[in-house]
Amino acid sequence: MIRDNPSMKPREIMRLIHREYHLDISYYYAYIGRELALKDIYGEDGLSYYQLCWFEDALKASNPSSHVVLEIDEGLHKFRRIFISFGAFDVARSFRVVRSNEFEFEVEDVIVHYVNVERRSCSRRYWQINDFPCVHEVASIISSGGLVYSFIDPAFTVSSFSQSYSHSIHPIANIEMPMEMPENCDIMPPDVRRGPERPKKKRIESTCRSKLETYSLEAIAID
Repeated sequence: MIRDNPSMKPREIMRLIHREYHLDISYYYAYIGRELALKDIYGEDGLSYYQLCWFEDALKASNPSSHVVLEIDEGLHKFRRIFISFGAFDVARSFRVVRSNEFEFEVEDVIVHYVNVERRSCSRRYWQINDFPCVHEVASIISSGGLVYSFIDPAFTVSSFSQSYSHSIHPIANIEMPMEMPENCDIMPPDVRRGPERPKKKRIESTCRSKLETYSLEAIAID
């Protein structure tokens, strides 16, 4: 329940436990349980600050022309603030955006692009293919006063990433494997064609080896 609603308060947890399981727990245990659940889902807050330097470099590498400033207290080495300005926003602001109606826009770059924010489509088809707005869609969203992050597909969110790893893959113990397989399970390996660059299995024997074999045969004959 915490994964679906991370902002749930301890008293809400107490009421939910009472309603679903007919158990009464104290505020202390509801609070501690909530903190442990958040730690299990998102990790420790303190450890995430160690990754800020990596995050700064990765953000600049994946978003060229973006501006990232990480401020740290020099004396105490504590985080103060981080400023992020994506380069796509700066490029988008230089476009000429003409609004046709509530959802349709014409964005003039070198050529004119058609954008429909309701259908999440663009004449470049970047949005339809990647489910991620490009600079022309960003320009249209900014022009309409919308929030860019609300137009990004949920597959790119942290919650979806965490959900994809929420289920366990259970190992298989071979101790229960029978010694003999059923008769109807006689499966042979498939036919595999040798690749053009793959070396031949049958090697050409060297001259030295053939001479050694000749000498050994002569020695046996002499004995």
